[in-house]
Amino acid sequence: MAVKRLEQQGDLEEINLYNAREVFNLQGMRHPNVVNMLGVCKEEDDVYIVMEWMNKGNLLKYLRNREHVIPWRRRVRMGRDVARGIAYLHSQGLIHR
Repeated sequence: MAVKRLEQQGDLEEINLYNAREVFNLQGMRHPNVVNMLGVCKEEDDVYIVMEWMNKGNLLKYLRNREHVIPWRRRVRMGRDVARGIAYLHSQGLIHR
């Protein structure tokens, strides 16, 4: 599992609405190219989203790591998979943030 702490900057009422909207949007989404939300925890003013663990870590960090030599064929497949995930989010009325 991975835990994402939602940012708490600005008007508290607006933050709570934003966080509730993000959690509502993520719950129940299932797609092979989108990380799954497993649960939510609220502790005092902090909100945490429990997400599926990705054992190879953050895609951006992986791509920027100069030690990884990624063949072009694999890069194209990765780009296609990302596009499919984003297309799914858009089909659900969401814009990736």
